Amino acid sequence: MKELIISIEELADIRGCSTRTIKNILWSDKSVTLPPAHKLGRKVFFLKSEVEDWLRNAPVINAPAQPVRRGRPRKNGKL
Repeated sequence: MKELIISIEELADIRGCSTRTIKNILWSDKSVTLPPAHKLGRKVFFLKSEVEDWLRNAPVINAPAQPVRRGRPRKNGKL
């Protein structure tokens, strides 16, 4: 049975970024993780099952509720 493949464009849509970002991550040593990439000739693709596993196991990053302010407080308590 043929396993479904996902292109760089489709992965960019899933991840919510541009195709250029995916390509930059693929060819650099950034700490951002992607699912395992496969190359056939000049085409790069991802297997659907590996992308689903990657999405299931990806850590959830929560933004802080309030930004942390550093430095002296402003006069009159105004932000």
